[in-house]
Amino acid sequence: MIDFIKYKGVVWKIPLASALSWELAEWAGSKHPYLAPLTVILTIQLTVDKSIQFAWQRIWGPLPAFFSLYS
Repeated sequence: MIDFIKYKGVVWKIPLASALSWELAEWAGSKHPYLAPLTVILTIQLTVDKSIQFAWQRIWGPLPAFFSLYS
């Protein structure tokens, strides 16, 4: 079972994350919940640490440009 999760779990990561993001978007009151799974599909990586690394880069990357506009 551990080997299955370790080697085949990647197949289930995107559909589960997409479903969870849809439900969270609806719960948060989004009028367009389809954007949440689309974001998951575009940003998810094969490993959790890569997903977290790229998520942080996508969050912090645009901030200097944003703050330069308002300074």
